[in-house]
Amino acid sequence: MSASNLQASLWSTLGQAIGARGSFLSAPSNPFYVVVPRQSAHSGEATKLFALCHFLNLIGERAFVIPHPLATMSDSAWPHFAQFALSPVEPEGLWAPLLTPELVTSHFRRQLTPICVYPESVEDPLKAPYVARFVLGLPSSNAQRHRIPRHFTVCADHYLAEIAGSSHILQLPTVDLRNLNRSRAPRTGSCFYVGSQRQANGKPPAGLPKGCREVLDADRMSGSERLELLATSKLMYCFEDTPLAVEACCSGCAVVYVPNDHLVRETQLAREFGPAGHAWGTAQADVQRALRTVGKVRGAVTRCLEQLPTNVHDFATATKAEAGLVPYDTPVSLPYDCRRIFVSPGTLPGPHHAL
Repeated sequence: MSASNLQASLWSTLGQAIGARGSFLSAPSNPFYVVVPRQSAHSGEATKLFALCHFLNLIGERAFVIPHPLATMSDSAWPHFAQFALSPVEPEGLWAPLLTPELVTSHFRRQLTPICVYPESVEDPLKAPYVARFVLGLPSSNAQRHRIPRHFTVCADHYLAEIAGSSHILQLPTVDLRNLNRSRAPRTGSCFYVGSQRQANGKPPAGLPKGCREVLDADRMSGSERLELLATSKLMYCFEDTPLAVEACCSGCAVVYVPNDHLVRETQLAREFGPAGHAWGTAQADVQRALRTVGKVRGAVTRCLEQLPTNVHDFATATKAEAGLVPYDTPVSLPYDCRRIFVSPGTLPGPHHAL
């Protein structure tokens, strides 16, 4: 479906919903407060949470984000309340408005119990009356510290759902298929990604094929350079679990996971999209199977994207049914006032930059 046809279809569906409701105004309902942790290099956790907020708003819910913890800097020449975010808090193209004290007050006065969505890595910064835990990754060594009471648990894939003991699954693929090259031109050579181990080791791992090129983190390699590398490489050797593996497979570049102390077998690619497109270890039979099946990953991602509106709607319906029965006695506690944070990196602070 072309972009223009898709837009026409969306407008038609929205018009039908407004007509059936008899008003362009939505009925008051429980808002969603999505806490987004700091984004690490090539980490999908924060992106998935921003995407959840975006899709909740697209289907007619009221959803807001609160990045926490937020890395900031300040300057003695600025007003005493002014701070500057070290990285953007709203990804471009996503409908993810920031949560403000005025919104919290308004929802509390109307007794709209908020559904506070936390990943497994966050405790309870908002002192939430209702917690929906979104499990996005495998439990870490300090997971016990984060097992606070929660009312609802949803997981990013079936494997995590088994571990968490939940029947609710919400897959949110964040790969952008529009930018990925599906050229049938012959691919040559390979690339590799070591992620957080690069700074610790200081040099590329041993045993890689000659001429193997490194996929660097976003602060050292532009997006276009990364996409070009994936579009021309036959294999990408991964020494760390990363969403880049999904992007590589959707580009036609098969993935070889190299076992090490920082990489477990239940990778995100395997959990979400099955065995196609990747090999565990460098055994030639496994590598050849990955090369033969890499084209299947893009189809699996497409099917998941097509199911997203329904899955997000089911999540919203289930949590709102429960949150509507929970008393809202004390307003949530915001860790900071986002209006006092300058969020446009690389610009001088001024009144037009503050929220």
